[in-house]
Amino acid sequence: MVLWPVAYTDTTEVWKLPDARRRMAVAGAGICAELTIAAWATLAWVVLPAGTFKTVAFLLASTTWVSTLLINASPFMRFDGYFLLSDALQLPNLHARSFALARWHLRERLFALGEAPPEVFSARKTRGLVIFAWLTWLYRLSLFLAIAFMVYSFFIKAVGLLLFAVEMLWFIAIPVWREWQQWWLRKDRISPRRRWVMGGALALLIGLLLVPLPAPVTGTGLLQPREQMTLYAPAGAQVVALPHRHGDAVAAGELLFEIRSPELQLRALQLAAQATEQQGQLARTAFDSEQRRHWQLAAEQRQTTAAQAQTVSADAQRHAPRAPFAGTLMDVDPDLHEGDWVAQNEVLGRLVDSGPRQVVTYVDEAALARVKVGDAGLFIVDALRGPVLHLRVQAIERDATRVLKEKVLASHLGGQVMVRPQNDTFYPEAAVFRVTLAVESGTDQPAQAWRGLVAIDAQPEPLALRFVQRLLSVFWREAGF
Repeated sequence: MVLWPVAYTDTTEVWKLPDARRRMAVAGAGICAELTIAAWATLAWVVLPAGTFKTVAFLLASTTWVSTLLINASPFMRFDGYFLLSDALQLPNLHARSFALARWHLRERLFALGEAPPEVFSARKTRGLVIFAWLTWLYRLSLFLAIAFMVYSFFIKAVGLLLFAVEMLWFIAIPVWREWQQWWLRKDRISPRRRWVMGGALALLIGLLLVPLPAPVTGTGLLQPREQMTLYAPAGAQVVALPHRHGDAVAAGELLFEIRSPELQLRALQLAAQATEQQGQLARTAFDSEQRRHWQLAAEQRQTTAAQAQTVSADAQRHAPRAPFAGTLMDVDPDLHEGDWVAQNEVLGRLVDSGPRQVVTYVDEAALARVKVGDAGLFIVDALRGPVLHLRVQAIERDATRVLKEKVLASHLGGQVMVRPQNDTFYPEAAVFRVTLAVESGTDQPAQAWRGLVAIDAQPEPLALRFVQRLLSVFWREAGF
């Protein structure tokens, strides 16, 4: 089975047994034997010490009975379960007879031809055989597609693609074509009303596939301020002044807080002393011929010290940051006071723009072509207790997102974007594009961030085109075997 050797028993001569119970005993012998092995393996797994034999016993106990029930006992393939059911119902060639009955039942339901059934059974048995035939078709289609996928994934991709094409042709295309031929042979016996109904249904189906239908692009989004800045503490710093607390309005250019770093102050004093000393050395070169030969080296040292002083000055500006825009200061620790020491990268607060909010969402590659700047959208909060906002697409990034900035939109955190976490960084598993939507509604917009559902009124697209594009993209992606 699937290039894997398995043990089997040749039971082709069982039909010579006149007693159905004896035939069922032969058909069920393999299932009984495997269940017996599973039972003894379970007992051995309980009593054996840890080691190789216990592992082997566990594999037998856990896989033997599962494979038996899923494969051998299944009546949908011509294994033991099929012959057991066939003998129990006293119906040889169960598959062929049920398939013929299901095809007749389908024609009668669609066209009411009034043809006699292939075989006459009771209404209950007829219904059961028809259901059994449809279940068998679905089971075989699923099973062989799974086999093709397994061969494609674990063995040879080319063989897997070939198996998929053959199975789609054998299990779908050929049976549908044969049944269509039977319908065509009976076209004169179909009533005009049935023709109109079937023609209308076919036209409706074709229309649903080819006519562009409105379908919004949906996903999870994050309602947040247009601009926000998180304030982090530098290393080894002490709070000097806290002019604002949580919730205060801050004007642009206003001081947010002031901290002091003794290490940075010491470094600034050292650089100032070095600069003074090097400036004196450069001044003495005009009068000392010996030092004039080292003028180039002294000038380079002076430039290096000046560059380091600029770096220290830039770091000192972090100790007294000012608001780059007007907003509201949020998330300031109420227990933080003047004179307290703070750890490196400790969050001191967050400056949030007090203007209109925006919604950020991510759209996959297949839906990107349907979304354009100016499309309308809608935002609904996850908890259904927040605002319902009307949106307008403002910007679309044309390059796929490499790192997910809005982490709450990750799938394992309740969002929709499939990611691969690595060192507190989220990398999208597939190509997604960041879309920014401006809020246009006049409802109250909260200062905090909200996660919710985003629906964008995108351009209509036929279902058939979407299917063909997805099929071609999959083929193009997997063609590199």
